[in-house]
This record gives sequence, structure tokens and C-alpha cells, in this order.
Amino acid sequence: MSIVDINKMVNVFDQDKELAMAQSRVAMNRANNWLETLQDFEFVVPNSLLQNMRNFFGNAAGAGNGQFFRLNALTAHEPWGNALLEDFEISTRLLIKDKKTTFVPDVLVYQEPVHKVRDFIKQRSRWAQGSLDCLKLLGKKTLSSNLSFMEKLEMILFMCSTLLSLIVIIGNLVSLVAIIFGLAFVNYSAPWWIISTMILGLLLVIFSIIQYYRYINISLLQALGCILYFYVYMLLIIPIVVIAFWNFITGHNSWDKTTHGLKESEE
Repeated sequence: MSIVDINKMVNVFDQDKELAMAQSRVAMNRANNWLETLQDFEFVVPNSLLQNMRNFFGNAAGAGNGQFFRLNALTAHEPWGNALLEDFEISTRLLIKDKKTTFVPDVLVYQEPVHKVRDFIKQRSRWAQGSLDCLKLLGKKTLSSNLSFMEKLEMILFMCSTLLSLIVIIGNLVSLVAIIFGLAFVNYSAPWWIISTMILGLLLVIFSIIQYYRYINISLLQALGCILYFYVYMLLIIPIVVIAFWNFITGHNSWDKTTHGLKESEE
């Protein structure tokens, strides 16, 4: 993080004395393989778009590196708890106590991507379990807070994201079995809404990759490759969600720290 970005963030706090937390934009510090590239894409495009939406509503959340706090906001309210998604937890605890948060898109902080699929699944399983932790710890408090309807809706939906992902996975598996059975045994054609949903999903992916191509200095071939790798990336959600639910219901809440590629390369 440059001294220029640090000064920008200081000015953000100077200009708003009520501000308790500011979250910067996040990107990966390298992208040497497809997994690292897609982690960079995830933070540069979808996460930034989500944070901009939260800024519009007024409930910017902690997400990754690059969180800055006003010290007296932390000591006064003791925001840390037991959730494995500690960045979202801390911002939620501030918000439900009527403290102000914001997203600062013109300040960029880099973090190290996960190098291997196994470690990626371990990391994201912890994050997915953390959203369930936040739902258990802070769901009712969020609903009973002074936040607006849209702020509450977005935050509760985010806390329920792991649960919703499980429902989608089960629904997709049931649909896949039904389609295979239909193709094998009956004269079957996919309903228009399934085809339309698949086309819409593909268009959204292409649009997101185009935004990434515009933001980051990558070749057109790499951008096209991201479209294909994106669907592999999405398949990893299945083991991530299953592991997260299993750990949540069995009470396994230890901090399974992941190994990153840069550390491995130095050993």
C-alpha cells in the first residue's frame, strides 16, 4: 500500500468524524495460474460491485484486507466475537450499533491469493462457515437494529449465502438427474426457463470478465480463458458448502489457516 493511499484513507476519516470503519478495494498481488487469476477477478469485479451497492445503501462491510478503523469505535464497543468470518462480523457489529462504515474504491490494498485448489477449498469453507456463524450470532440483532430495510435485507442474505448455496446445489442436482432421466427414457426438451437462465448466466459471466479485462492489463486470450475457468471455479462451491455445513453442525470452529503460494515458494 502506497503512502498516497494511506494519506487518502486518513483524509476519508478526517472528512467524516462519525466514520468508524473504511474498507478499501482489494486485489491479488499476483496471478500466476488460473486459480489465482480468478481470485483476483472475484475481488476486483464482483466484490467491488457488491461493496459499491452496499455503499449506496449505507452498510459497507469488511471484506478481505484493507480495513481501517477509528480506534475509539473499537474500544468502545468490543466488536470481535467468535465468527470465522471476522471481517464481516466486525463491520456488522459496528453497523448494528449505529456506527458508520464506508467503502473507498480509489484506495487499493493487495493480498496474497491461494495457490492450490485444496487450500482454496479450506479457506473458502472457513469463510462459508463464518457466514453461518454471523447468522447465528448476529442475525436477530441485525433484524432488530435501526438499519434500513435494504441494509437488513442485504446483510441477512449475505449471512444466508451458504444456506442458499446448499439449496441451489441440491436443486441443480435434482434438475440434472431429471434432465438425464428425461433424455434417456422420454422425448424430452429442456423448458424455456432453464435455457433462458443458462443464457442469462453466461451473459452475466461474460459481462463481468469484460469489466475485469478493462480494469486489469491482461490479454484477450486470458480474458476468454477466465470465462471457461469461471465454471470450474463455481464447481468448487459444492465441496466448500458441504464442508462448511458439516463443520458448523459438528462444532468444528478452529481457525484452519491456509498456506499461500508465495510462502511455499520461499521454503
